[in-house]
Amino acid sequence: MLVSCGGFYKFLCAALVDSNPTLGFTLWECLNTSISNINFNDEFGCDLLTRIPFSTESVEANKVRIGMLETCTNDAALIKLATVATACNCNKWLMAQIEALIKSPILWRRAKGLTLASISGLELDMEFLIKSADAIGTWVESTFNQVRDQYAKNLWAHYWYERFLTVADEDEAYSAYVLFLNCADRRCRLWMHLLDESSDVIAKRVKFRMMNSQQIDNAIANNEKNFEGHFLTNKFQKGQLLPFVE
Repeated sequence: MLVSCGGFYKFLCAALVDSNPTLGFTLWECLNTSISNINFNDEFGCDLLTRIPFSTESVEANKVRIGMLETCTNDAALIKLATVATACNCNKWLMAQIEALIKSPILWRRAKGLTLASISGLELDMEFLIKSADAIGTWVESTFNQVRDQYAKNLWAHYWYERFLTVADEDEAYSAYVLFLNCADRRCRLWMHLLDESSDVIAKRVKFRMMNSQQIDNAIANNEKNFEGHFLTNKFQKGQLLPFVE
């Protein structure tokens, strides 16, 4: 029934977690472990089942969120979770998890906190967080440059998209658009619509972006390919045991 009527049960789950969190998240756990090809994605690219725990506030919801974070075993899962949290206005929760991970006595958890911060889409002082991780002289230090680059990539995507929307020259605008495509990942869905509404925007550029939404989706998918084969910015093979994870 969960498979054949998956769409119905997902929307039922979304309603239940507010009125009866215990029952709602029991259903959520069942849906999360069942095989379903039915997905309902919002404008941020977040599917309904992933979004549900971040769309309500309860002890049960927080427990499920933490469990989702614990089971992220590649950077693709981390950026997906971070984007959903931000889209659902759970920035305080996300920041609290980043800080807790960075303060962990276990090195790989500190690396996880830094990686989560770098792909979260939050406005952060990455140098302060790197220093707070107190991991200089350990293997985590080798991830610092990649962490910086992942954080900066979202800033560059924001910069080039804003240039595309506002610069007067058409050739320069298109060049900015191409550079934006080279930098964009799913985090851009969190702020593109905000830039589109700015008073300095040239209206036809927004129309161009909307007409080419599939091109942007393809660029995001292509730019995120490396996340699948990396965990804490480290490349690993499918099925490989990561030695630093307890």
